[in-house]
Amino acid sequence: EVATDQNILLRRDVLSILSGVGLAVGRTQVGHLYPIVLPMINSSLDPSCQDRDVCLVEDVLALWLNLLRLATSYELHWESLFSRVKDILEQDLEHLKILMLITEGYILLGGASFLNAHYSTLQNILILVVGQTKPRGAAYTALVFEALLRTFPVEGGTLLLQGGIMRTMLSSCALNYQNNSACEPERVIVLYLTTIARSLLGNPALLDETLPITSTSNEGVTLSYGPRELIHMYIVMFKGIESNSNGALHKKLWLLLMLSLLPPTPSPTVYSTHLLQMMDQLLEICLSVLAHQPASSNPEPYDVGFDSEEETIETGKDAYRAMLDVEAKKDITNTADVQSAFQLKMAGLASTLGNDVYQHILSTVEPVILQQLERIVNQTA
Repeated sequence: EVATDQNILLRRDVLSILSGVGLAVGRTQVGHLYPIVLPMINSSLDPSCQDRDVCLVEDVLALWLNLLRLATSYELHWESLFSRVKDILEQDLEHLKILMLITEGYILLGGASFLNAHYSTLQNILILVVGQTKPRGAAYTALVFEALLRTFPVEGGTLLLQGGIMRTMLSSCALNYQNNSACEPERVIVLYLTTIARSLLGNPALLDETLPITSTSNEGVTLSYGPRELIHMYIVMFKGIESNSNGALHKKLWLLLMLSLLPPTPSPTVYSTHLLQMMDQLLEICLSVLAHQPASSNPEPYDVGFDSEEETIETGKDAYRAMLDVEAKKDITNTADVQSAFQLKMAGLASTLGNDVYQHILSTVEPVILQQLERIVNQTA
């Protein structure tokens, strides 16, 4: 037993040394380690390997994440290793957090090449974890959603829909909307709604064949959750979003979605009628956003934040942040402007609906809100 413990300590030291060597040689030279280290990672994580030591899994994963974040290009040796994420998650969710960081890293590094090669694997990974984790695990899973949908909103939304992952999230939202005690915490629902918003911004018709779904109240009554309830949820929960960097991201995405679904749209949507019926609340939200942040302000990329009860993962953090910043510049939260979207939609509404209908809709809005919105628009014109 003593010899075994010493062997584990020795192997752990080797993993730590390899990780340190990777950091020391830097991004331009780290590739020389791949022929030696990546096969070792693969065999160490192989569930059929008799010599596999479960005590070292977290250390092996840390080395994998470190090398992945130091990589400058996506090559074949990375592709063959990715299936180990699914292998580990099929056993349990103990290593969920670092596995989600690795999955995010693959999307950031590999982009379309990764998605083409591992579309079904990524789908199966998300099937294993969505709705099955504690809120902290859901926060890490949201990193994967963000990386996927930030760059591939259409393809990513389809992946989530076809895998049943979107329905899982919608079902949880429906339970929350019906105040069912079995629903997930509100902070998880906010992450789901943001994921749905990104998907609908890519393809507004994505959920047309899925909604409505049914949910059950605490009293056992079956209720319908459709386009109206989804939109109402964005409206009602908007004010409750936390005032932090993630909150700013959620708010901008939600508002961009709702504005995008107002007429005129390239094709009719199942949401526009419901949004017009809630125009007073929507314009109140527009005012709250435009009055308290510059029209050009861009939120920071999503971050899980710090939890005092867990170890922070600092592995390759600088390289990771640099890669994330590049991706963030292409994100709709950086390329789209809320005030411009608002002005464009308000101008389009009048011509699309006709003046009488347009004036009737505006009559449902508090005059002071309209006046303040007009003042903000005129000040920046």
